[in-house]
Amino acid sequence: MNLFKIESKVQIFMLIVLFLVIFLAGNQKLSAKEDYNWNQLKQRYKYYLSHKSDISQKSLLEILPKEEVTNLKDADDTIDYIFNNFAILEEGAKAGDLDTINILVRLRRITDGANSEYISILLGKIIAVHPEVFLMSLKENLDNITRLDSLLCNLGPKYVDKIYKQTEELERRYLALREVDNKSLAKVKDLALYILSKEISRNRINIIYINYDQELLNKVN
Repeated sequence: MNLFKIESKVQIFMLIVLFLVIFLAGNQKLSAKEDYNWNQLKQRYKYYLSHKSDISQKSLLEILPKEEVTNLKDADDTIDYIFNNFAILEEGAKAGDLDTINILVRLRRITDGANSEYISILLGKIIAVHPEVFLMSLKENLDNITRLDSLLCNLGPKYVDKIYKQTEELERRYLALREVDNKSLAKVKDLALYILSKEISRNRINIIYINYDQELLNKVN
């Protein structure tokens, strides 16, 4: 009987220890997110601007967090500096450079408001021009991309209230991605095509409503 009590106490003690280990590990992970070194990111970006090379580019990519960072209130100075010296990233992305696109995807994760919106629009423009590179970046970063639909379908202010032009651009992106012939990208390709096809279908239905074609509306409904 005493032996049974001792074993029970040992089991309870081990469960408490296990709980503490899990709790502390979670706190360390949270702390790592909260204590992100924004100044170090700024210094790496400065170095990247003055010494553009594969090494400085990979060094910058390396320091950008893959997961969400919670202390954005401490990020203003660094984010402002990056966006005041943004041309180098814009040029690299438009040229279809994978590392640059990966940098932008991760920057999008740690920015908000107008900056995040601007990155989404820029990345969206790449789809039709460099569809395979876009899918490669998507595959590398998929687990940490929020709102994939806003990345694929964000067309920017120039398309506001222009539903025909919106649909044309979405279809252009869809067709470009559909042509990518790379088996290793098949899953992300299918996901991207699915999201784009939903948005295109929604637009087409809206066009029918705008034109008020009752016969077609009856088929839709």
